[in-house]
This record gives sequence, structure tokens and C-alpha cells, in this order.
Amino acid sequence: MRKPIKTLLWVFLVSTLIFSAHAAINTKMLCPKTNKDPYERNIHNDTVTDNYHWLRDASWPSIKNDKIIKHLKKENQYTKNYFSYHTKEQGILIKEIKSKIIEEDSAYPVKHDNYYYYRKFIKGKNNFVICRKKNNLRAKEEELLDINKLATHYPGFRIGSFFSSPNYKMFAYSADLKGEERYSISVKNLDSGKTDSNVVNDAIGAIVWDRNSKGFFYVKLNDQRRSTKVYYHELGKSESQDRLVYKEEDETFPVNIRKTSDNKYLIINSYSNEGNEIRILNIENEKLFVPKVLIIRRTGQFYDIDHGHESFYLKINDKGKNFRLVKLKGEKFNKDNAAIELIPHKEKQYIGGFSLSKDYLVVNVRTNGVNNIIVLDKYGESKEIKFNEDAYNAYGYYPTYKSEFVRISYESFITPPSILEYDFSKNKIYTRKEKKVLGGYNKEQYKSEKIYINAGDGTKVPVSLFYRKDLFKKDGTNPLLLYGYGSYGISQYPSFNTGIFSLIDRGFVYAIAHIRGGSELGFKWYEGAKLLNKKRTFLDYINCAEELIKKKYADPKRIVGYGVSAGGMLLGYVINERPELLRAVVTDVPFVDVLNFLLDDTLPTTPFHFKELGNPKEKKYYDYIKSYSPYDNIKLQRYPAIYATAGLQDRRVAYWQPVKWIAKLREHNQSNNPVLLCIDMTSGHFGKSGRYDDLKKRVLMYNFILLNTGISLDQKQPF
Repeated sequence: MRKPIKTLLWVFLVSTLIFSAHAAINTKMLCPKTNKDPYERNIHNDTVTDNYHWLRDASWPSIKNDKIIKHLKKENQYTKNYFSYHTKEQGILIKEIKSKIIEEDSAYPVKHDNYYYYRKFIKGKNNFVICRKKNNLRAKEEELLDINKLATHYPGFRIGSFFSSPNYKMFAYSADLKGEERYSISVKNLDSGKTDSNVVNDAIGAIVWDRNSKGFFYVKLNDQRRSTKVYYHELGKSESQDRLVYKEEDETFPVNIRKTSDNKYLIINSYSNEGNEIRILNIENEKLFVPKVLIIRRTGQFYDIDHGHESFYLKINDKGKNFRLVKLKGEKFNKDNAAIELIPHKEKQYIGGFSLSKDYLVVNVRTNGVNNIIVLDKYGESKEIKFNEDAYNAYGYYPTYKSEFVRISYESFITPPSILEYDFSKNKIYTRKEKKVLGGYNKEQYKSEKIYINAGDGTKVPVSLFYRKDLFKKDGTNPLLLYGYGSYGISQYPSFNTGIFSLIDRGFVYAIAHIRGGSELGFKWYEGAKLLNKKRTFLDYINCAEELIKKKYADPKRIVGYGVSAGGMLLGYVINERPELLRAVVTDVPFVDVLNFLLDDTLPTTPFHFKELGNPKEKKYYDYIKSYSPYDNIKLQRYPAIYATAGLQDRRVAYWQPVKWIAKLREHNQSNNPVLLCIDMTSGHFGKSGRYDDLKKRVLMYNFILLNTGISLDQKQPF
């Protein structure tokens, strides 16, 4: 009996191999054919031919070229065909993830005077509903805004800001219908229930009411979709009558607005990657809507302000790159106006955001890459809040100026999103709400840890890790999903994701590489990987992958790279230089055609990037950017399996970047690994906003990862 069984096994193995090879060949043969139309550019006496330049529609942001639309649809059909062979698996994953989610839930409320405001999700609905109750939480619910109704006919819909007026009679909200980050502001009368739609158009999402509830401030986009002007809109008047409050002349400094904790001042922040400048405006007196500069801009100077206790509080890097916090005695910061130092600059402590209540000040700090929270009272006494997990994300703030407790948003790989409150007087933390996870979830079955990797130059790079205890062997056989970003000073922290358990419960290790270019270890961590040092970001990621292999956290043949936006630039570099390092790559809206993007200063966000990556009109930056730009360095070689997404309305990473990248990769790829692209024809950089839409997107990602690491859905272990 043994011999026939052995023969059958051999037959099965050989047929499987033949089928796999045949499927791989067919996959490659059925790829959409991308026509070439050579386009030459000559910069600094360097002539480059771009065969896929034609994929950028000349009328963008409108897409009118039928040839391009037809090609994008072919790409989507090809990807759809790939996944159509695995619809059963996708169904299993969707059911698996949904089984963990409470579909009907509400957020912990915020109290504004006599009103309690909160969001709630209704079972079967994609988006949330904004509600409030008066006097107490047992009162009748008042529905302010149902996002589901607003989004009904707009698949790319995204809600921006939403605020009640100070007298609680009006409700203003901003909405982006197509994912273009071009918002319209509407105002609802809460007494009559009538909504005045599109009161203001072509704005960013921010809204700040004046103190008298007569109108609001907003930021207008110019013809190139750059945020340069701040306006005041008075209710009942047309947009054409709006008052210009401030205009930023330097388009490399986008403008944003917010108000101080005590609601007395409008803050107008002109910011860039090399400094910022803040103007303040008293919003209590409409006759004095004239902003005043707090500290004039200069290269390398960053600061932030807030107001409360009849004083300005200032975070500034004048004494060191990681900032110090001071209290001003007036509206100016100079030698004649001495400041009281509350938190001095420290080399290993980075000061982040801060806010005020009527009695306290809360400051978020990072010490050696760990988030902690410092609370001070009006008399200068301070207490520090610390947490027990090795890898987590915590942020403290006062939801209103009258709040008695610090509110803390807390989560980790293991702990679901939670709202905590800290009582300074009792030095005690209360858990107000922890998001429930269904399906018998037991956090004791999982482990997170933080380790440090030796980079090529001797620097230690933190890596946060998450895995299931009974499935992690630390013998080099666990598949690994390695996330990286490392740009613009944006820090990446562990968060709870019900979807990721579809990988973790099948033996995956999930890792976040806190590579240079972010600010996890302070401002120098960011500065160490920008401009002419940008490659440090990419090399750190490679070092992390190699060391995780050496430390037996990962199977060297089953590492999957994951990156979003600038994370695409990272992974694009890695697969060009070290294609054997990764088995597969998943990248959302990847920033990959870097050099061509930076050479086109007509695009909305290009000027902002000059101070992060350099302006290629200068030869030293041109040469350096060209040496790492993923699109410009694609080679004839074997590439890993690739799955990329794009948004047709994306103003940050225009659709043609990933489309061109995928076309050129296929042209040069010497392997039979799938190279797929999914273009969302109705959304932008952040995708669809609905929770079920996001779930479907993630299911495709997880399915792709499992298929290309050889992990069967049957390998899932129950909670």
C-alpha cells in the first residue's frame, strides 16, 4: 500500500508544480499591455526618456483622456481576475474580521457646557452619526449629522471638521465629495433643522467659529490647490463677501488654522519642513480681525503656542532641537519679555503636542522613543503618567477648557482603542471605555515587544514587534510583515487592528521599523534622513529586515514589505536594490515617481517637498534624487510579488505615479511573480472613508500576502 500512495504523492506534487508554473506564465501573459510613447526631458545636461509619461492626463486633475481611462480599467480588470480565483478565501477573511467587530457602538462623549457630544455607528451602516444630548446622557438624543446620508451618492466622500457654534444653535461641517481634499463647508440650523449647503467651497477641512457665533474662519485653496489664504465668513452673506484675514505669499509654506484651548485666539500657522511662523488673532472682537506675528520665521526655527490662564504657552526649539516649553508674560517672545521655563530642553526627551484646561497643562513627551504624558497644575507642580506595555501609543489632551480630567487616547498591538481619564489631584487613571473585541479575544495569548537593531552606521533603530505566543517559534520559520515609513518627521506607533489578526493567528510576526526620517527618537532622528541623507531611511529598513532574520524573528524567504505613500518610495528603493530581500510587497498610494514629481512645480504639493527632499532644479539634488527615485532605477531583474493601490482623485500622490511604476516594473521583471495594481476610480489619497469599504480593501491586501507566502487559510488558530 505504501508504494502506490508514494506514487500518488509524486504525481500530485509534479502536477501541482506544472499547474503553478502554467498559472504563473498565464498571469504574465494576461497582463495589460502598456503602450510606449517616448518622452524626453533634459535637465542639467542629463537626457532621460520616459516611455510612460503619456499616462499623465494633461487636463489633470480632470481625467479626460479616454485612452488613459481605458488603460486604468484594464489594470483593474486584471487585478480583479487575479483575485476572482480566490473569492472563497476573501469571503472567509471578511467573515473572520467582521466577527471581531461590534457593529453597533458609540464613542465616549465629550461635554461642552450642558451638551454631551458623541459619534455612533449603526449596524450595517458604513459611516458614523454625530449626536448630542442635553444636560445628561439619559436625555433624548438629538441627531446632528448622519454621514451615511451625506455619502449616499459619493463613494469617495470624506467628512472633514465639524463643530457646533459657541451658542450651540448652529452646526458647521466640511465635506470632500470625491477624495480630492477640496472641501465645501455647510451650516445646519439646529433649531429649524435646515442646512445651508456649500456656504464655502474649495477650502481645506478646518473650521474655527468666532466667539459670537456670527461666522467662522476657514482656509481657501488657490487655483493650484494650495492653502494660502485665511478668510472670515459671516453667516447669511455670500462667499464673495468673505473677508480676507491673511494671505501667505510663500507657497512653500502651506497655511492651517486652529484655536487656542481657551477659545480666545485664532492661530494661523504657516509651516514647512524647515520652520514655521504663527500669527494670532483675537476672535472675541470682529473689529480687530488683524493677525499679529508672534515670532518671525527663520530657517530651522519651529514653535507652537496655546493660550490659557491668561497667558501664552510656547513650545520652541531655540535651546535645542527637541524643544522646551515656556510660559510668556505677554504676547511677544524676545529679550525684553522674559519667559518662565516649565520644561527645559533635553537631549533624550522630545516635546510633542500640549493643551490646557482652566486649571492644568498636559504635555506629550517621548523619552527614548516611548510616549509619556506630563501634567502640570497652575502652580508648577508636575506629575508624569507612564504605561506598562513595551510598545503602545498614548496621547493626552483636554477635550474642553472646562475639563477636569486629562483625556488619554491609548492603544497598542494588544490593547484595543481606549479612552482613559487622569485625575491630577488623586494621581489616578480611570478607564472610561475600551473598544470591545468579539470572538473570544484574549490579550494574554499575544505579545508585543520592542527591540533595537544595529544600523550600518552603528545607530540603534527601534523595532516594535507583535506576535502570538503559541505560534512564535523564534527559529527563523515565522513569516514577517514589516511596515516602514520614515519621512516628514511623522512617527509610527503600534495600534490595534482587528484585521491584522488574520495574519497573526496564522503565525505571522508583525513589525514596525521606526527608521530615521520619522521623529520617534527626537528631531535629530528626522533630520538624519532628509535632503542629501534621504537614503538613510531606506538603508535602515534593509538593516532591520536583515537583523530580524539574524535574530530568528523572520523566515528569510517569507518577508513581506508594507508601506503607504512615502512608504512606497522606501519599498520602491528596497526592491530595486535588494529584490531578494522581500517575498512580496504591498504599498498603498505609493510615492514612486519622485524625480518627475519634484521637477513639476505646478502640482499642488510639490513646493512643500523641496525642503524635505530637495529641489532638483539644483544639480546636487537632481543627481541625488535620481539615484534613489524608484521609477528611475527599475532594473532588468527578478522582482518580488507586488500589489499596489492608487486613487484617481489623489492630489498628493497623483494616480499616474503608481500606474507608470507598475508598467515599468512589468517591463523589466524577470520573475513570474504577480505585479498588480488596483485604482480606486472614485477616491483620493486616503481611500474611501466607510468602515466596510476599508475592510474590503484590507481583505484583498491580507489575501495577497497569504497567497504569496504560501500560508493556507486553514492554518488559522482560534483565539
